[in-house]
Amino acid sequence: MKHFFERMFFSPQWYHYPIIIVLTPLSLLYGIGMFLRRVFATKRSFGLPIVSVGNLMVGGSGKTPFVIALASRFEGVTIISRGYGRLSQGLIEVSRRGKILVNVEQSGDEAMLMAESLPHCSVIVSEDRH
Repeated sequence: MKHFFERMFFSPQWYHYPIIIVLTPLSLLYGIGMFLRRVFATKRSFGLPIVSVGNLMVGGSGKTPFVIALASRFEGVTIISRGYGRLSQGLIEVSRRGKILVNVEQSGDEAMLMAESLPHCSVIVSEDRH
């Protein structure tokens, strides 16, 4: 299925066009919805510099390695993640300036990877990143 959609996106054949035509209105509705969400979103100020790394890809797009590379260039960085795959809920402090405070079941594997890879950073997981 993935191969079919990749071919449809990068080198469409004649039999892809009916699917493209059917999906076009859905993509326009989605685009309008995302535009309205952005226009009406409440802007918040936290009083400190924030770098947000994310996109619409579900996984495998290289966000975690990018965050590790970016955070390793600065001192006193705190990384906030949702902690996908963890067994805990709520706000959990995974590491404080490189000292690991919880196990991988509580933090999730990506948060633990970042905590172990960045000895001068702190890592926090929470569903609500505000």
